[in-house]
Formats: sequence, C-alpha cells, structure tokens
Amino acid sequence: MTNLTGRRLLAFIQANVSLSLGIGFYTVVYFVYYPPIFAFRDESAYLSMAFVLRQGTVFLEQTAIPVLGTMVTPDHVVSLYALGNSVLLIPFTFLGWERIFLYGLMCHLVGVMYFRKLALLFDLRSPLIVLLYLFFPAGVFFSRTIMSDIPSATIFIAASYYYFHPRSMKRISGLLFGANVLLRATSLILIVPFGLLLVVRSVRERRYSDLVRFMGPVVVFLVAGATLNKFLYGGFFLTGYSEAYAGVTNFSVGNVMGNLAHYLPSIMLVYPLMFPLCFFARSIRRPEIILSILTVFLFYSLYYFHDQFGGRWTTMVFGTRFLFPIFPFMLLGYGEVVTGLLERLGRPARRMATMSLVVLLASTCLVINHRHQEALDSQALLKEAIYRETEDGSVVIYDGNAAELVQMVWGDRIYVSHRDLESLVDVLDDVDPRRKVYLVTRAVDYAGEVVVGMSREEEAYLADRFAKTLVSEVGRMFIYDLTRKGP
Repeated sequence: MTNLTGRRLLAFIQANVSLSLGIGFYTVVYFVYYPPIFAFRDESAYLSMAFVLRQGTVFLEQTAIPVLGTMVTPDHVVSLYALGNSVLLIPFTFLGWERIFLYGLMCHLVGVMYFRKLALLFDLRSPLIVLLYLFFPAGVFFSRTIMSDIPSATIFIAASYYYFHPRSMKRISGLLFGANVLLRATSLILIVPFGLLLVVRSVRERRYSDLVRFMGPVVVFLVAGATLNKFLYGGFFLTGYSEAYAGVTNFSVGNVMGNLAHYLPSIMLVYPLMFPLCFFARSIRRPEIILSILTVFLFYSLYYFHDQFGGRWTTMVFGTRFLFPIFPFMLLGYGEVVTGLLERLGRPARRMATMSLVVLLASTCLVINHRHQEALDSQALLKEAIYRETEDGSVVIYDGNAAELVQMVWGDRIYVSHRDLESLVDVLDDVDPRRKVYLVTRAVDYAGEVVVGMSREEEAYLADRFAKTLVSEVGRMFIYDLTRKGP
C-alpha cells in the first residue's frame, strides 16, 4: 500500500511539473511575441465597442468612436456583433489598449485549467492530454487575438465540467451555458444536447431538481438576450447576422459539401486522424458529448461561411474556429487513444515518443507566434503610417479594408467610414471645408484573391470633385490628401 501511494504521489508531482513547464513555456513565448496590434476586423469592432460601452451607450451615433460592422435601424446605429465579448474586454481597456491582448492569454489558460479538471473528472490523468489542448495550433493562434472564440470555448468547457461534476453543479453549469449566448448567439446550439438529455433523464427518473437548476439560469439569460435583441435590432429573435439584415441565406444543404471538404481534412491532419480516433475513446462515450459533436458539426456544415486565410495550409490549420467548442471533447478522446497507444510501448520508447511529441507541440507554438508576429508587425506599420501622415482634428475617411487600422484611442481624428458611393457622397457633403481631409484605402488578400477597398464609381467621383494627392503608400494601403476643386 505504501509503495502504491508513493507511486501515485510521484505521478501527481510529475504531472504537475510537466503542466507547469508547459504553461510556463507557453506564457514566456506569448510575452516574447506579445501582439503589437490586431489584424482581424472583428477585433477592431470588439475593441471599439468596449470603449463605446464605457461611455454608457450602445448606440453608435451617440459617440464619435469609429466602429466597424454596423447596421442602421429606424432609430439608431448599432453594432452587428454580440456585446458580451466587448463587455469582458472593458476591464483590460482601463490598463491601456496595449494590455487588451492579456484577455486572450488569460481566457486560454483558464480554459486549460478547466480542461484539466474535466480530464481528471473522466479519469484521464496524463499531462500529455492537457498539453494537446494547450498547444492546439488554432488555439495558440486565436489566443493571440481578442476574438470571442477562445473566451466562448473556455466558458463552454467550464459549463461542461460543472454539468458532469458528480456533486450536481447544474445551476453553475446553466449559468455559464446561458451567459455564453451573450458572447456568441450560436452558443445557443450548445445548450440543446445537454438540456435535451437532461429532460429525458429527468422524465425517466421522475426527478426534476437537476433540470430546474440547469434550465432556470439558462432561461434567464435567454430572455435577457432576446430582450437585448429586441432593443437593438427590433425583434426578439433577430441578431446582426440574421438573414433579414445580412441579405444571404445563412443555412443551406448546398453548403454541406464545401464545408465538409474544409473541416474534415483540417481536423484529421492538424492532429493526425483526430476526428475518427476520438470516437474510440471510452471516457467520452456520454450521450451529451457525442450529440454535442454531431450537433455542432452539422450546424456549421450547413452554414454559408467558414474562415479562409491566404494559403490552403493556414486555412486548414486556423480556419476551424467555429468548431472550437467541440475540440475539447475531441481532444479528450484523442488524448486517451494516443496515451493508450504510448502505454503499449516499452518504457524507454514511451519516454522518447512522449518527449518528441512535447517538443513538436512546443516548436509549433513557437513557429505560430513568430509567423503571426511578422504579420502583425506589418499591420502595425500601416497603422503608424496613418497617424504619422494625418494630424489631430483632421477628417480621416477610410474604407472597410482599412477599418481595423483606426481607433479613437490611437489619435484624435474625425473618423468617417464609407460603405458605397452614396454614403461617400453624404460624408463629403457634410465635411467642414476648413478641415483637412484624408482618404485611406487599402487592397487586401482574401482566400487567394485581391479585394479592393474602393469601387471604380467611388474613384471616379473623387477624381471629378477633388484634387487627390498621394501622401503615403505602404504595402497596398494608400493615404490621399483630398482638396476640393473649384466651384
């Protein structure tokens, strides 16, 4: 008995040391390559909206802060994006805008903590399983952003942990499941498998206490979310991405084949054969988990959009963020299978194989941070060019491709976005003629194609009415000084 206790204690110490070293390495690399700026348009919108909320309003026309991704209702201008992520960003904005990237790091590390707790709950004790989550390539990348994907996935892991906890923490689980909807409206589908099976179990056992504890806070948050939708978008079941506003059909069977061709190779190649192997694990053979994986996969197979990056490989590695909520479950199963296979090796071979995997994971983390930093450094140069070439109090007109390069916190300008020729005409007609006016336009690569920020009609309009002088050209971004022509 004493020897058994000693071995367990030694295994516990080794596991904690391994995880501590992994988390320490991850954190050090993060700060060595601390992001100097963001690159996604969504990030710009989340940060801007955090500053709008700090002013005590959700209506964008009541503030001079430039916000990307807006819609005009009969009474107000509102953000397309759910407010929850911006609310969570607010405390970090008080530390200075540069500190906002601590948000992604902290959310990811909290997710790692709950992932480990969930693994132990399922009697999966190998630290390698937790390291698979910590160093998951898409997770490494998006933890360097202020997107809502990592925070939402972390909340889902925590909610799942409290759901499966043997001491029946269904109330906390329901609270987290419900709150998650305020970060991403699509988090609603994550509630369905858990709630449905809890209903079935409650009816079968004729015991409804867990169901009430779970659904009570869920319903409160769903009502709050629906009320907010009514307040912002005019309908309880409307969001900024609803078909009525987006102008596209969000879900269609015609999208399935294209999405399968995108997602299946990604989740089988980033971690070899993760998708089929995870289903061979015994630990995750729980109806809630299996149904969650199938529900999320089906939902996003029907969805009209999936992320695309500049190259096919980067798209495969990082274009899976919509599936983040189910990756923890898949990684638990995959980790169980991988560690089981390693256990079949002799002790020296097992140690060598495990160390090789850990080194590969850490090296991949380092490469992702380095390559992302290179892209962000280029992005920072564009932002610096705008604030170097324009002065305080001037009017900066920018197109959608340059929208993530302007923030009120970076400089006191009058920021004006334009979406089309009509909006551009309206903007310029209202500009105070005594102010200096600049135009920032940019071409970007998206899914292998160059997307220009300004139409030919807009260019023709400017050429007809303004003397347009090129002030600066950085990459594919152009800054023009606009001077009105004579009457």
